[in-house]
Amino acid sequence: MSGPAVQEGLPPAVLATIDWLKGRFGAYYKARPPPMPDRFTRREFGFILWPDRPGPPPFVRHRAYADAARFHNYLAWKGPHSVYYSTAYYRRPGELKMADKQWLGAELIFDLDADHLPEAEAAKAEGAAMPIEEQLRRVKGHFKRLLDDFLFGDFGLDEKDVWITFSGGRGYHAHVVDPRLLGLDARARREIVDHVTGKVPAERGTDTPDLDFFIRKEAVAVDGRGRFAKTLTTERIAPMDAPGWAGRLTRSLVETLRTRVLEADPAAARAWLTSMEGIGDKSAEAFLDDFDEARLRRIGQGFLEQGKVVKRVCHHILAQHAIPFAKGETDEPVTADVKRLIRLPGSLHGKSGLRVVTLTRDTLDGFDPFRDAVAFSLDPVDFVPRADDEVRLAGETVRVRAGEAMEVPEAHAVWWCSRRSGTVGPQ
Repeated sequence: MSGPAVQEGLPPAVLATIDWLKGRFGAYYKARPPPMPDRFTRREFGFILWPDRPGPPPFVRHRAYADAARFHNYLAWKGPHSVYYSTAYYRRPGELKMADKQWLGAELIFDLDADHLPEAEAAKAEGAAMPIEEQLRRVKGHFKRLLDDFLFGDFGLDEKDVWITFSGGRGYHAHVVDPRLLGLDARARREIVDHVTGKVPAERGTDTPDLDFFIRKEAVAVDGRGRFAKTLTTERIAPMDAPGWAGRLTRSLVETLRTRVLEADPAAARAWLTSMEGIGDKSAEAFLDDFDEARLRRIGQGFLEQGKVVKRVCHHILAQHAIPFAKGETDEPVTADVKRLIRLPGSLHGKSGLRVVTLTRDTLDGFDPFRDAVAFSLDPVDFVPRADDEVRLAGETVRVRAGEAMEVPEAHAVWWCSRRSGTVGPQ
C-alpha cells in the first residue's frame, strides 16, 4: 500500500519571484499608502496574499479598521497581491457572519471588464486572443457609453455622485454613491441591470424581441364606409432625440443603416442584408433600390412607414442588430450584489502590477493605463521570460524571448512576473 501523496512545492525560482513581488508591493505601499475610502470604519476589507505553495492563493476577509495607520502598516508588512473593500456599509463590518455585520446600505457598482465584451469573447473563441491594449481600448469605449448614455443620461446622475476607477487589470468601475440609491435591495438593482442591458421581452414562444414595445401604430385615415370601413395605420418609432431606450433604439437603427447600407459598398450592403434571417435576395435588392438619405432622415424623425419592403427590412434590422447594438454592458452579478468586495483605489492589481486609478469623466478620455497606471520604476532588473512577448509601459517598449535572461525595467518585470510569465534573477 502506498503512503499519502506528497504535494510538491513551488520551484525555488518561483518562490524567489513571489518573495520579490511581495517586497516590491510592500515597499510601494510604505511609500504611497492609498487613501482610505469614505466611512472606512463601516467597511469590510479583504486581501489576496501571495502564495507559498501550489493552488489558489490565500484570501483573507472580514477585516475592519478603526484607524488608517493599522491598515497602512498591514499593507507595507504583507505587500498583498490584491486589496479589496466592501461596497456595502455595515454597523459591525468585522463580524465573520454576513448576517451579524448588520447591513446599512451599499454603493451601486458597475463593473465592465474586457472578459465580458462580445468582441473579445468572439476573438478568443476563434483562437485569436485580442491584444491587451486593444481590449482596454474597446472596454473604455463601452464604459464611456455606459456612463454617458445610462448613468448620466437615462438615470440623470450627477458626476459628483459617480466615482470612476480603472481596475488595474482589464476594466473600469463606476461607484454610484447617490444617497438615494444606497438602500436599494438586490431586486431593485437587478431592474437597473435589465434596463442597461436591454432585457426586451420576446415574442411568445421565440427568442425574437417583441418590437411592439418600441413601435406604435397610428390611425391616419379610414378606407370605405359602414361595416366595410377599414382604419389605415402608419408605424411610428420615437425620434432620435427622445429620452431613454426609445430614442436610443432609433439612434442605433439610423447609425446601423448609415454605416451598413448608405456608406457601405453595395455588394457588402447586399451581403449584410441577406445574412439576416427573413431577408432574401429579392427583398435586399428592393430595399437597396428604394433606400436613400431622405428615407433615413425620416426614420430618424420617427417615421418607420417607408413602403412595405423598407418597413419589413427595418423590422429585421431592429430585432437582429439595432437592439443588440444599443445595449449597455456591465457585469450583471456585480451590479445586483449588495455585499460586493471591490478593488481599493490606489492599491495594486496582483495580476499586472498596475495601480487602481481614480478618474473623472473628463480625465477618462485621455487616460492610458500603460502610462498613467504604472506604479514601478524603469530601473533594470534581471529577468528570465517564459515566452516571447512584448509590452509597452511608461513609454518604454520591451521585447523578450523565452528562456533568454536579460535586464528589463522594474515595471516590466513586475508586469510579467505578476502574470506568471517569467521569474526574476539570473538563470
